[in-house]
Amino acid sequence: MVQVKHRIRYPPFESAKLIAEHIPVVEYNFEVDGPVIPPFKLGNSDSWHVERTIEGDYEIDTRYHGEVPQIIEKQRTGWYLLPHPIHAKARNFINIAVMILLACLFYLFTTPLQSSIGIPTFGTGKIRLGFIDYIGTLRRKKKDRLFWELTLTRDGYAKQVSRHFNEKYLPAVGVWEKRIKVLYCTRHTFINALFQKNVDENIIKSVVGHEKEFTMKHYGGEPFSSERLHREIAKVTYSGIKWERLKLL
Repeated sequence: MVQVKHRIRYPPFESAKLIAEHIPVVEYNFEVDGPVIPPFKLGNSDSWHVERTIEGDYEIDTRYHGEVPQIIEKQRTGWYLLPHPIHAKARNFINIAVMILLACLFYLFTTPLQSSIGIPTFGTGKIRLGFIDYIGTLRRKKKDRLFWELTLTRDGYAKQVSRHFNEKYLPAVGVWEKRIKVLYCTRHTFINALFQKNVDENIIKSVVGHEKEFTMKHYGGEPFSSERLHREIAKVTYSGIKWERLKLL
């Protein structure tokens, strides 16, 4: 019968952040009758360590080889007493990664505020598709119309366009006001802007779909080319409008 003592000051997960001397050593005494595991010591007494001592004469258990039991040696070179180099680097990297993640979240959270006071932001824009790409996307979704959300009624699609604009889009961008700011207001604003740029009245009528005063339409043909219409429309500018606020996903 021999007296065996185990002394241990085992490190927690983040051992580098703790002072080993401030943590008490745990001791456990027991007796063994017969062959025993040989004594050993890993680490230093003033730091993290595992120690096994035996009092009196004893017989070594032949099932264990080497000076240190295999299970203790493997744990020591693994995650605990002496972390694996990869684990040690990973733990150091975690702190940096968390700091970067928090900084990115703070940047994204404050992006609307930065934009509202004129501070440029980067990497937060929405993905924009070209018109041809958008058509391809609709085809892959088996949509047979460009504005597939609009349903056909007795009066066609016009009423649905107006309702969609007034009831969904304008409230979403925060410029809707019942019976005051509606779809038709944008048409009036555009016509007024064309007049202020001295655009020919017949061109304005052609752009907005009004009847023309001259008789060329009776001879079959459009008097204004698309290039001419584009040049006249391009004269209109709207200063002071924050276009980013008017874009929806």
